[in-house]
Formats: sequence, structure tokens, C-alpha cells
Amino acid sequence: MTDIVEVMTESGTVVEVITGLVGPRGRSAYGVAQDAGFAGTEAEWLSSLIGPVGRSAYRVAQDAGFAGTEAEWLSSLIGPTGRSAYQVALDTGFAGTEAEWLSSLIGPAGRSAYEIALDAGFPGTEAEWQESLVGPPGRSAYRVALDAGFVGTEAEWLESLNARPAFVDYVGFEAPTADSGATTSLLFDDDGRALVVWRDAAVAADAGVDMYMSRDWWDRAAPEIGPIVDSVLETPIQTVHGAGLYEVVTDAAGQALIVWRTEASESDSGLDAHMSRAFWDRGAAKMRSSVSTTALHAITGNGQSLLVGGDFAGSGLTAPALLARAMPGTTLMLAGMVRGDGVPVDTVAGPGSPGYNEAVPATGLTTAAVGTTVTAAWPLAAAISLYRMEAGLPLVPVVTQAHGIAGIPIEDIDDDTTTGTGSLTVWNNLRYFYQQMVAVAAAQGKSLYVPWHQWVHGTSAKSYPAGAYLTQLWQYTADMRALLASIGALGPATLLVSQSGGDANTSQPGEDWHVCDEQLQFCEMGGGVLTTPEYAYQIADNNVHPDAVWTVQSAEVQARAAVETEAGRPWTIRRPKPSLIGSTLILDYDSLRPGEYLAAHDPARYGGQGIDGWLGYEVEGATITDLAIRGRTVALTCSAPPTAVRYALQRQDCTGFAGNKWSAHRGLLRTSDVWPSKLLPGTMLYRWATNFRIAF
Repeated sequence: MTDIVEVMTESGTVVEVITGLVGPRGRSAYGVAQDAGFAGTEAEWLSSLIGPVGRSAYRVAQDAGFAGTEAEWLSSLIGPTGRSAYQVALDTGFAGTEAEWLSSLIGPAGRSAYEIALDAGFPGTEAEWQESLVGPPGRSAYRVALDAGFVGTEAEWLESLNARPAFVDYVGFEAPTADSGATTSLLFDDDGRALVVWRDAAVAADAGVDMYMSRDWWDRAAPEIGPIVDSVLETPIQTVHGAGLYEVVTDAAGQALIVWRTEASESDSGLDAHMSRAFWDRGAAKMRSSVSTTALHAITGNGQSLLVGGDFAGSGLTAPALLARAMPGTTLMLAGMVRGDGVPVDTVAGPGSPGYNEAVPATGLTTAAVGTTVTAAWPLAAAISLYRMEAGLPLVPVVTQAHGIAGIPIEDIDDDTTTGTGSLTVWNNLRYFYQQMVAVAAAQGKSLYVPWHQWVHGTSAKSYPAGAYLTQLWQYTADMRALLASIGALGPATLLVSQSGGDANTSQPGEDWHVCDEQLQFCEMGGGVLTTPEYAYQIADNNVHPDAVWTVQSAEVQARAAVETEAGRPWTIRRPKPSLIGSTLILDYDSLRPGEYLAAHDPARYGGQGIDGWLGYEVEGATITDLAIRGRTVALTCSAPPTAVRYALQRQDCTGFAGNKWSAHRGLLRTSDVWPSKLLPGTMLYRWATNFRIAF
């Protein structure tokens, strides 16, 4: 803790005084070496500091491949004679002798400062101007301190410049002046006030280091550490040397209490310690966030391949890097579950087609894990906690799992054996999970609530007739809520719907993709939240499937949609209200939030393929001749009054586009709501306009 203070002496000279550096006399380097294990006299220690004679630069050059004598090597160090500045000037067009060039370097005589002052309006002689430059004598720093309220002599003021830690009641740290009871001082200042202490506790996990931390530390720790959870007390720090780990404070048994960790970057390096519960309790109060230890939220997902997929391979994202973005203790899954074929269910991808072995119950909760695919359920659960923290909402651990199977039709997701193929595998996956969830919550004495249910499904319904998918979706919602009520699980399980974005070829006969519009209808009618359209996320297989990176982006937007809704800010972008003025169609997106407006995204996204200049809009009965975005409205000037309009619902085959990375449903309309991803640093996320149909 040092400060540099400028002090004006009686003679008017300003000097710099470094404060806070005067402490007790330190021990000699030889004494420190003895403490570290050196055995020998001081002379022997001094001799030990002298290393072996280094090799000459010539020898190093020989090792690097130089062939020749030392004299030749020395000659090789001298480069060719450089060209003079005059020669360079000739090359750039100067014409004349060297003497003329030298003369050209001398510019006209500059004007004096006095002459400049006259031009600026100073009236008077040069002597008067010079006199005007001398100001009145300045006041000493001691006099300034007196004016600011300091009481005492100049000597007392000088002594006061020796700074000491100010123990304000910012985070409630008590600074004992001596060891007392279960508190032992580890580091203290010159006044005997403890800076770092060890606090004993009845429970070993509650004992640990406590210290006074600055406001800056807490402000930086809040977004970095996130909520305070019990798990931070369960594993003490390592106490070994090496690998960038250095002991700072040790106990009598040689165990490290505080260490310095050197990491790959300076910002990641710093002190580490096993902190006491008192420290974390104070930290939780400062950060205004702590994960509930009495409640659980179950937020699971159902659907097909876009739910359970998202390959890490080739995406540039690794599972460890993604998992590290979650706040500890907030993203969980049931432990001990086994598939019907005996394979442990150890990732959030769930049991899939084999289903659960229902003779094997869950044993508790564990940190949610992913396998070779990201599975949309994991980033949804992890990001919900991150956005809840940002919004200042209560933090409740989220238990997640995926129940679906790739390619499954909606008729085989329900509990009706008379629909689809009659399979109940997916329904039983959902049912058994929630039965075990209720049992685990009861065993741990925690409440259980099901606020949301992720729905990533629709591609298999691309050829359904109008109205068929909507009917099935309402039925699934009713069946799931009835199931939860029957087993004692509270909560609406409101669907978080990602709107189907088509595949790479939507031109097939009979594939009308009514499912896209009906998912929007479902949410407009209060069945769920339309979180994001899938056309906005890149595909990796020239078909329909995104990789891990794009799956995470979609799921994180779904998470923010959920939290915004929890905070009382509706999310679904409803279809716009149309009005015709002659042949101009006005589309009013009146469901946007206050201050939010529409924007056209970068057209380079599609490289000019599969989309024209109208951002993804198409009309029937006319052609579009102009488009204008005005706040929350889009004005489409048409060749005649149109009879229908649709957005991002093109019928086209994009599979033949070179390097195609997008589905055939393409749109470039989004809102002004743009924000940085919490799970993918450096990535921006967007609130995209939903696709729709309107007939007049």
C-alpha cells in the first residue's frame, strides 16, 4: 500500500515522497536462504550464487550452425555500409548538391513566444510579458491538508502519510490485535492489526483463512466467482511445491495456508487459500447472490436430434472449456441412473433409445456432464443460472436431462400407444426421470419446482397438414402437466420452444413446413415462449444439424428468453400486425419491448445465396419492389396489393451451394437487442425475428 505525494518545501522545490514503505527491518537474504534449507556459512552461500562460466557468443553461434573462425564470425556481425540520408533524398526525387540538400533542411526562423502572445492579444512589452509568467507562491501540501480538515502539527501530518489499512465495515472483517481463542493471526501490520487470520471451527470444512479484502477485489470477484456454494469449502488447496505454486504462509506442520499460483496469463495468476465459512458468508452478502440449499429446479429437454446433438468434433469448442463456464453447483443431473442395456447414464444426453433400467433408482445429484455432443439441455441449464445472477433473481440449482431420440415424431413422444408407432420409450424416459427427481428432492429435504421444459423438435413434422402439429403440441403439454401433478412435482413446465428452421432442401413436394408457423401460434396462444428461430444458427452437415458451437448459441438464447420472462419482460416476438396502404404492406412488430427496434443483419452471412434483397420476406399476388425498416415496422412496397406474406419460409434447395452452412429457410431481420455470450467468450448473440405466414 504505497502512495506518491508531491510536497512543496519552503524553498519552493517540489519533491515526491513515497509513503507507506517504511516497515520493520527485513531479514538478510542469507537468513532467508537458511530458512529455506541452505546449510553453510555466509561466505559459502555467497559463493553458491556464482554459477558456472557461460559459453561465449561465438560458441553459441557454432552450435547454431555457424562454420568459420572466431574472426570470421566477428566479421559476419558487420553489415553493409548504409546509404546516406542525402542519397536517400536523391532516390526520392531531390535535385541538387549535398550542400544544397543540407541547406534545404533549414526552415524559416520561428516566431518567439512573446510574438505569439502579442498575436493572442497580450498588451505590453516583452519584459512585462516575462513578468506575467510568474504566478503567486503556491501553498504547501501541509497547508492544503489543514484546509481539508487535518488537525495537528506539520510533523504529525508527515507521520500521517505513512498509510495503514483502513478497516472499514465494508465486508465485516474483524481485525483482532492479538491471537484470541480460535483465531490465529497470520499476517499483520505495524500497529498489530491482523491482515490475514486463520479461523478454527467445530466443523473442519468451516475452518480456514479469513482476510480483509478491498472493494476492488470484491467487485472483480463477483462476476468471476459467481454465487457462493457449499462446494468451495469441501476441497482445500493443494500444498505441494512446483508447477507455478508457491507457499506464502504455512502452519506449524508445514501445510500451506496461502499460496501464490502462477498461471499462463497474468490475469489468471494470484493468491489461493482455503477460505473459512465466515469469509464466504461475507462474500455472499457482498455479491448479493448465493445458490439455494433448500430448493431445486428441474428443467429438462425433449425433442429429436437438435436436442441431443451438437458434435464437439470439428467445432473448435471442447467439452472442458464449455463446462468451465458454468457456475459451480448450479448445473446438475441425477446420479446413479442406468440405461436398459446396463450402460450408466453419465451425461445429460440421457438414456436415448435403450430407455432407463427402472429397477435402478437415482442415488442423488451430481454435476451435469456432456459427452461427445453438447446436448442443448446442458447450455440451457448452465446459462439460466448465469442470466438469473445478472438479473438479480434467486439462484436455484438446475437439474437437467434430455429425454428425446434423434428423428422421433411427436406422436412417439406422448403417452398414447395408439399414435405413431406406439412406442412409449421417450415418454417413459421423461416419466421415470421426474419420478426419481421427486424422490431425490424429498430425500435431501429440498423443494422441487419445474418452471420450464425445453422443446427442440419439429423437423420430422415438415410434411404434416396444417393444424396437425399444433394439436399434438397442446396434447403433449397437457399430458406432461398431468404427469407432474400425479407425482407431486409443482410447476407449469412452460415450453421453451425453438422454432424449426427447415433443412437444407425445403423444395420437396408435400413438405409445407406448417410446423414452423404452428410453433409460433402455440406460443402466441400462451402455450410457451418462442425463444429463437433455428434458421439463425449455422448447420454443419448440409442438412439440418448444427455443431456444438451453434447448438450452444441457440440454447443460450433460449436461456435468456426464460430469464427475461421470469423477470417480467415478455420475450416471444409475435407475428407482426399487417396493414395495407395502397400496394405498400406495413408490418408492425408491436410485441417488441420499449426502446427495441428492428435491424437488418449483415447480408454477408449467406454470401448472396438463397436470399434476395428483401431480408427473407416473400409475398403472394405481387412482387416486392422496395423495403424500408422504420423503428419496429417493415414497409414492403409491392407491384400490387399482395394477398399473403411470409418470412424466412422459402421453398428452395440449398444443398448444391458450395460449402453450404445454412438451412433453406433464410432471414436477416433481427432486433437491436445484441449481447455477448456468457458461455462462448467473444461471441455475440442476437434476438432474431420469428418466421411466419399471414394471408389477407
